[in-house]
Amino acid sequence: MNHTENKFQYKQSISIEKAIDTIKIKCTNTMNKPLWRGMRDSGDSLIMDSRSGERLPTIAKIAGNYSAMIFNTQLTKKKLPPRTQCVITTGHETKAHTQGFGNGTCYAIFPFDEHVFCGSQKDLWEVKFSINNQKISLLDFHKTLYAFEVDDKNLDTMVQDIYSITSNNLNKNNDFNKAFYELFHGKNEEELRHMILESLDIDILFDVYQSDNINHSVTEIWFNGPCICLRENIYEQVKQYFSLM
Repeated sequence: MNHTENKFQYKQSISIEKAIDTIKIKCTNTMNKPLWRGMRDSGDSLIMDSRSGERLPTIAKIAGNYSAMIFNTQLTKKKLPPRTQCVITTGHETKAHTQGFGNGTCYAIFPFDEHVFCGSQKDLWEVKFSINNQKISLLDFHKTLYAFEVDDKNLDTMVQDIYSITSNNLNKNNDFNKAFYELFHGKNEEELRHMILESLDIDILFDVYQSDNINHSVTEIWFNGPCICLRENIYEQVKQYFSLM
């Protein structure tokens, strides 16, 4: 089993003046309506670029990186950036401290204008996988694979592991064995791969926006690339500079 290691996003402190100047030039479409995220930082103003790192989803720390591999594969097919190289935000300031959007200090997030954004009406912790005519929660899906030490770093290896396990005679008196068998039995590797990738319909889950038409009412909004981050209280002090533009 080869569990994914965390790589942190690149962040750099910058002066408030530099942050304001950059927002006025690079972030005109979100200048007066930022996104929000909680972060384990305390600086007044930061520049961050998610492309230089890879975020590890919270669930991967406790039960593997399986759903992220599926999301990334589907998004890449649609020529969208992998979610693990995106900044996850919300349009709702009051939600910025929740687990899904980072704990800690609340920051106003100003993505650069050239970004393409994905948005979801659901927190992805709430989604259900559809496998073999069964609905299974994201957490249960992870726990089932994790219990059998299925690889969580490479999709092809993950499929091979699942096929190998279901090809053996599992003792179905065990709850995890039974759940695993009922989800994946009777499929060859090609069928398993197709079934796993189709278990989440991202056309239903995700919408795509440009920076000038972001739907701030959706639960999650994420993007890939650079942004300016202003601590919430600093944003309140300087936001009048943007309204004059």
